[in-house]
Amino acid sequence: MLRVMSLRGIWGAAIACTVGAMIACSSSMSASDTDNGDAATDATLGDAADGSSDASTSVGPRGVYIANGFRSLVEAGTLTPIFQAELTSPFVDGFYIELHWSDVEPTHGAYQWDGILGSQLQAVAAAGKKATIAVGAGLNAPPWICGDAGVACLPLVYQEVVPSGSAACENVLFPLPWDATLQARFAEMVTSLAQYVAASPYRSSVVQVKITGINTQTDETNVPFSKGGASACAGGSACDDAGSCALTDSLSALYDAGYSETTMTTAFLAYAAMFHTSFPTIASGSMVSG
Repeated sequence: MLRVMSLRGIWGAAIACTVGAMIACSSSMSASDTDNGDAATDATLGDAADGSSDASTSVGPRGVYIANGFRSLVEAGTLTPIFQAELTSPFVDGFYIELHWSDVEPTHGAYQWDGILGSQLQAVAAAGKKATIAVGAGLNAPPWICGDAGVACLPLVYQEVVPSGSAACENVLFPLPWDATLQARFAEMVTSLAQYVAASPYRSSVVQVKITGINTQTDETNVPFSKGGASACAGGSACDDAGSCALTDSLSALYDAGYSETTMTTAFLAYAAMFHTSFPTIASGSMVSG
């Protein structure tokens, strides 16, 4: 199930981002799907009061985009072999560049955009393609977030869902997405990303950024939704010698920590505002699955 919603709809009404929901929110910033008749809101988002779009605002990605699956398009200075065919294919319009927050900011304020993002944007531009960018948080937040930063983090025994077989069980810390300190640190990263993209010679290749910040293990907008219980596992810090682990009931744990429809709606709108403020002329969107 997939539903597309404009950012105007998100901005103008509360969104109930419930645990395990399956929603995809994407803004194309076109007159047909962003006008809500509210002149003030339209003006804020760069649209005319009559519903026409500001020509300076990106209309977002169109066509076939290949997700890099958190693997760089460029490794050791050369194109990654598995992406070479896609980069030259006339049937591919662009690439969905997925990054981990922990990789781009391993220590507070020390950003690694050149080595992680710059080379990928260069490869995309050289191939005449477009790019969308996402920086996943959640379990991919830097370790210092749950350490020195003082962010409220929820301890979990977590196991990634895999199509078949057993996955590792790990003891993890999940930063609570409504935590004010987390949001402040994430906003700093988003601002830095925006500054890097604006100064990049490949700026014109970037057609969308993903609204992230509420993530588990990918850039999809969701939170852990395990119901807990015993599970078979293949290694990991929480997997016992018999190949079993006791998963945390993350649903109950999140509610105990303050999760609610209101809390999550407010948090999502806060993250959306970060991206809209930092990228006023580039389309933004968010995908949720569970």
